Amino acid sequence: MSKFFFLLVISLSLISCGNAETKKLQQFAAARGPIKSACMNSGRDKATTQLCGCAQVAASQALTYEDQQRGAAFFSDPSLAQKVRASDTSRDDAFWERWYEFGNAAQQLCA
Repeated sequence: MSKFFFLLVISLSLISCGNAETKKLQQFAAARGPIKSACMNSGRDKATTQLCGCAQVAASQALTYEDQQRGAAFFSDPSLAQKVRASDTSRDDAFWERWYEFGNAAQQLCA
């Protein structure tokens, strides 16, 4: 009887892990915002609903909506990102720091 109980516990644990992963993927797919839209419209091969949605979830946690709109432009014009990064204004420096932190957060969340 204890062997049956052990197998039942293991099975339920695996099922619950799968459900958590499924819910996470559903959350990513359902995410909406400028980062996800820009990512999906970027034409990149790896731009999936889940990956772009995951990036949006990270952006929603790390960036203001204004920052998201500004950063979304980088997807269609990567040279704009370089201009902001090379800029000497305190506004651009502060934005770039937030954008960099968003990138780290997205990498951790979406890996």
